[in-house]
Amino acid sequence: MPGLFSHPSVQALRRASKISGIGIPRLLAGAIAARRRNPTLGVSDYLSYRLFDRDFVGDAQPEDFLGWRAEGDLACALNPRRAVLPAHDKLTLALFAGAFDLPLPALRGVYMASARPRPEICGLSFESPGQLGRWLRRDAAWPVFSKPSCSSQSSGCFHFVGYRADTDSLLTHSGSEVPVEKFLAIVTGAARLPCVEPEMGYLFQEVLRPHSALVELLGSRQISGVRVVLIQDEEGVEIVSVLWKIASDESDTDRFESTSVNNLLADIDPDTGKVRMVRSLTGRVTTAPLTGAELPGFELPDWPEARRLCIRAAGVFPMMRIQHWDVALTDAGPRLMEVNDEGIIGALQVFGHGLITPRMRALLRRHGDPRSQRWIARICR
Repeated sequence: MPGLFSHPSVQALRRASKISGIGIPRLLAGAIAARRRNPTLGVSDYLSYRLFDRDFVGDAQPEDFLGWRAEGDLACALNPRRAVLPAHDKLTLALFAGAFDLPLPALRGVYMASARPRPEICGLSFESPGQLGRWLRRDAAWPVFSKPSCSSQSSGCFHFVGYRADTDSLLTHSGSEVPVEKFLAIVTGAARLPCVEPEMGYLFQEVLRPHSALVELLGSRQISGVRVVLIQDEEGVEIVSVLWKIASDESDTDRFESTSVNNLLADIDPDTGKVRMVRSLTGRVTTAPLTGAELPGFELPDWPEARRLCIRAAGVFPMMRIQHWDVALTDAGPRLMEVNDEGIIGALQVFGHGLITPRMRALLRRHGDPRSQRWIARICR
């Protein structure tokens, strides 16, 4: 049965067995035992978190981790659905940011067929594909970052650097070309993309420039966003995890996925802003790919300011008890890019520590519903 032995879980078991020297039957037994204690954990979680390696995870227990399949459950357990619109609609977030003086990338324009926002809020307003097409072909000042107002997983995001008249195409930062008519079809919803709600509009933003210390370290002028995961209650805000998504120079986004071969993930100390460990898709990394500079021990620039900004922003949405902020460290200081209600949790936990802190456990006990999400009762004993 060649299909069975080529399954990703089987391949992962083989890799883990080779790295650890632990036989596959023993690894499977460990994964089953961990799942009995924590029903959110699958075999892939057990292996990717290296729960079989006590030297790596130290005193951490299976109950301190969440399986990646629980991403949505965690958000629903802590965040009432009526409170999360700013995390799903980026234009709504921009309105809140203006009201509470939160620094976001400046809006150059907004496409929305159903309504017309005021120019002092969004810059230019496009109501038809014709208007937007004329601007892209004649008047746009490059570069421009475009993204759907309502989307996830970076779907529909483009970093455009110019227009090519002979092919009637938009040039992207990564070197590809997107025909204008194809892009207009994406914006209007005539061509559907996964994880995009075109009815909510499309945003056109300034392109941020990274802090000079990051350019020197990484050899790239691409923004590498910092994911700050925080929780809050009446006792205040706790930052539970910080992940630096290091973008390769050819990437339009910093999303870490199977197609982003050269993008890296770095575990950041929430208090100091220092890099603790860096991982790629294939294992641990110690140097920046383009410069060879040492990554562990590097301190993110303006980290105290970025930390204070995230804590202040959390208070704008008090009923969102868990928030996943994306922050850009720019040459003009930290900028908030977006907040997520449901964020990646698997990648946060591949560095030897889980997401379930004592404060998180207390929040889940208080606000979660163990009747509909039985895992809460199991890991919050």
